[in-house]
Amino acid sequence: MPALQTKRIVFSGINISKGGPLTVLRFFYDYAARALPDYELIFILQDKNLLPIGRHRVIEIKNGQRSIFHKLYFEYFGFRRLSRELNADLWLSLNDMSPCVSARVQAAYFHNAAPFYKLKWLDLLFPARLVPQKFYYYFIYRINIFNNDFVVVQQQFLKEYVGKSIGFPAERILINRPETVQEKVVRVKQDRHGPVIFFCTTKPEVYKNIHLIADAVGLLKAWGIQNFVVKMTISGDETRYSRYIKKKVENYTEIEFVGSQSYDVLQTMVGASDCVLFPSLLESWGLPLSEAAALGKLIIAADLPYAYETLWGYENVVFVSPYHAEALASEMKKVIENRPVVDVSSELKHFPGNFTVEQLFYKMLSSK
Repeated sequence: MPALQTKRIVFSGINISKGGPLTVLRFFYDYAARALPDYELIFILQDKNLLPIGRHRVIEIKNGQRSIFHKLYFEYFGFRRLSRELNADLWLSLNDMSPCVSARVQAAYFHNAAPFYKLKWLDLLFPARLVPQKFYYYFIYRINIFNNDFVVVQQQFLKEYVGKSIGFPAERILINRPETVQEKVVRVKQDRHGPVIFFCTTKPEVYKNIHLIADAVGLLKAWGIQNFVVKMTISGDETRYSRYIKKKVENYTEIEFVGSQSYDVLQTMVGASDCVLFPSLLESWGLPLSEAAALGKLIIAADLPYAYETLWGYENVVFVSPYHAEALASEMKKVIENRPVVDVSSELKHFPGNFTVEQLFYKMLSSK
């Protein structure tokens, strides 16, 4: 009697080490380890310690991230033979790439929103990783994309780009929003007499639009508005852009650079604030927005599609133009003059067309 063939899912992510892609990797691992006991789970990673010890198997490729050439080699050549040996029911690439592999079902998860970014003059004045990434991912997204049975994205605007700009069939583009624990929050603030605290979780990159906050604070000072402070998670020394911001606001006592913080400290600082600012021009998923909403914070966010989708159904938010400092300053002025005395969250709802992780894997595994 012939042996039964092992059912197998392969997750490839040799470029994953931190940030949103690592969060997605661990979330998929948690789901698959719990809900798919009949499948052998194989992860191709640069470091086996990215995942906890469990019933899965990790294939370590430590030099896959050594250079762009190593990365391209494994994705387009090295994985081909490995995939024949593994004979997977599903090969899910988490690297923003569509590798050359053999599997019953192949899918790719696209995280990076760089191709959609419209360059500004500050991007050329302070060039950073985003500029080459914009052109790199423009081509990488297109290579082998039609080898996939499915492409997974995080938001509707990403689906529209992959569908309209690349021509991948819309019915095979699946939206999977990162899931966060959303609890109803009604919390009375204890300190109503100190300065109003605005908090911005950010990075020292031009697309994070920190200069908009600096300009808004300048306007508030010109209007004679006092009794507030803006805290940002940069040190002001990381990049040319952050040093430019630091120089720009060197006489502003209302802006405080707190530097990069651990998750727990960050949650405490966000929780202690009166309002969260998030003027970023580009996000595949605005995770700080989800986390602020989970804490019931008042949010002033960029009037852009990613922010609307991330905060779909959330009521304690104001959307402002990310290009006009006066619009942001006006909303900040309202907060300072009418300080929130409670944090009240509303339920975050699934954006129409979203696939939960359970629906996502069912769709992929039952497609053939």
